[in-house]
Amino acid sequence: MSNGRSSQVRVGLFDSGIGGLSILKDIIALLPQVNYFYLADQAFAPYGKLTTAQVIARSEVCAQWLIEKAAVDILVVACNTATAESIGRLRELYPKFPIVGVEPYVNVINKEQHLFSDRGRVAVLTTPLLAKSARFLSLLQSKDPQGKIRVVACPSLAKIVEEVFVAGMTEILKKQIVIEMQSLQLIGQLDYAILGCTHYPLIAKTMEEILQAQCLGPGQAVANRVKNLLASINEERNADSCSSSLETNPSSNDFFYFSTAEKDQTLWDREILTQWPK
Repeated sequence: MSNGRSSQVRVGLFDSGIGGLSILKDIIALLPQVNYFYLADQAFAPYGKLTTAQVIARSEVCAQWLIEKAAVDILVVACNTATAESIGRLRELYPKFPIVGVEPYVNVINKEQHLFSDRGRVAVLTTPLLAKSARFLSLLQSKDPQGKIRVVACPSLAKIVEEVFVAGMTEILKKQIVIEMQSLQLIGQLDYAILGCTHYPLIAKTMEEILQAQCLGPGQAVANRVKNLLASINEERNADSCSSSLETNPSSNDFFYFSTAEKDQTLWDREILTQWPK
């Protein structure tokens, strides 16, 4: 793959697996005429069970590949855990490159106050590593100083979602989700569940059914951020007579999938973004 920059817009995303598709779907809905490069680091999934040092190391590898080999114009760290543990390091390595992170939408209690005026049982569901992240805990403290939001680490949920992608939502896998939610004492105990892992929105309907609560995710906010950044890049390039503006193709876009686990390459095609999950 050439590392030369193209005038055609390229957005790159990476996650430990399929979770970032929840973010990608929202970006595509807002920016359909863009080329997308998605890197699934499935050989090291899930990130939520790695150490901080391991997550940073893998994030560096993924970012380098997308920026230097795929020649993307914007990088989306489409993983809550990777954002919390590594985005600072990535911005140090690429100080002038636009990098967008994904963080749990805990600010929803401030931006959507009408949702919480009558009921206040709110929890953010995260991976075990994210629940201990200094960046995440600082974010939570700044957005929820009164401690209204309960933090719940889900040990196996991201892994189950990966299995659902391959096999579909079987009764066995659905039962595994129920057992995990029961063990965390969440069923019937929440009004709102903030989905703090990009895997979780991919089974949002099932989660709402099991939890008997409304699920909230960050995808739309991330999509808006990417759109605004692309507009800013174009403004800068238009002001520079030596640079060409980024272009979108109104007739089509391309979606490129790459995995560090070669056995999974055949699972992916463009249709998956609209057909799954039901």
